[in-house]
Amino acid sequence: MFGWRVAFSAQLPLLVGSIVSVLVFVPSSLGAGGGDDSWSEKLRRIDYAGSTLLAAAIGSLLLGVSLKTAASKPDGGEYAWSDPLVAGLLAAFVVITIVFLVVEGKYAAEPVLPLGLLMRRTPASVAFSNLTMAACIFSMLYNVPLFFSAVRLQSSTVAGAHLLPYSVLIGFGSLAIGYVMRRTGRYYPAMLFSGVLIALSCALMLTWTTGVPEWLTWLAPTPAGFGYAGALTSTLVALMADVTKNGRSEIAVATSMTYMFRTVGQVLGVAFSAAILQATLEADLTAQLSDRALVDDIRHSTTIIRGLPDHVRRIAIDAYAHGLHRVWVFNLALAILTLAIMATADNVQMPESAGDAVQGEEAEADA
Repeated sequence: MFGWRVAFSAQLPLLVGSIVSVLVFVPSSLGAGGGDDSWSEKLRRIDYAGSTLLAAAIGSLLLGVSLKTAASKPDGGEYAWSDPLVAGLLAAFVVITIVFLVVEGKYAAEPVLPLGLLMRRTPASVAFSNLTMAACIFSMLYNVPLFFSAVRLQSSTVAGAHLLPYSVLIGFGSLAIGYVMRRTGRYYPAMLFSGVLIALSCALMLTWTTGVPEWLTWLAPTPAGFGYAGALTSTLVALMADVTKNGRSEIAVATSMTYMFRTVGQVLGVAFSAAILQATLEADLTAQLSDRALVDDIRHSTTIIRGLPDHVRRIAIDAYAHGLHRVWVFNLALAILTLAIMATADNVQMPESAGDAVQGEEAEADA
């Protein structure tokens, strides 16, 4: 009844509503620092060199990784890490990043990425934990449907249904964690609790083999929904608590910094998990199948697995199960790394928090 186009076109009214809401309710100025400047003055303040270098660096990295993990050569072959094009793009990423850091640190009057932010514990913790967390979550979301289609030979509808509890808890997690932080006046425990939930989901998914019980396929991704939402909320509050110590001038650039790190993490998570899966499929399938064309077909399309002869189908299913298990291990490592990075943030009372208000009321009562 509904095709894939509806999944995209149905979002248009929501997007239009969001645009209208921004135009109506969001102020055009932060109220300080350049709000009355002319458009020409605002344009002159933009860090064009830094923005160009940053886009070039990230583009080189993502293109190089994408070519290795998701593209084929014109002759049908696969790109290797040592391929001149892939290696050249990754080398360009390193060189451009170094130039970018020099420009931002020494020459940019208003840098697009103030390096001073990354020299402070909490902003650095928030930025890098958002990168690794996004890599973990998007690797999971990208590969969960593959498990159901390639290992359990089930439909996309079934795969999507198993992610519904995750999606529901994303909305609930932000509200719940926000309420807890408001009541306690602290973001640090909420950050760590959210990180633990993400790690719990990744650990549970290690049980996803060809014989995993049905209830575990529903339970495993669910804590990550609450944890991801809670982590996004608590890390943003942690960042705002740090940057507002010196006024509001760093709010915009600090927020955009976290979005940049998160976006890069999303792409890298998908790219590296795909590389792990494809490398495992290549090794397992070529060890048992001599037909090169069949190996390539199985690697690039899960829809053919159901129609394969029984013994070949079992080889394909086992190869995907093995590759995805390695992806789950990769995700767990990212989740543990995320938790470790979160732990480096400052553990302080939130400014103007409910906790402060409660303490103030108690002090007045004692007086």
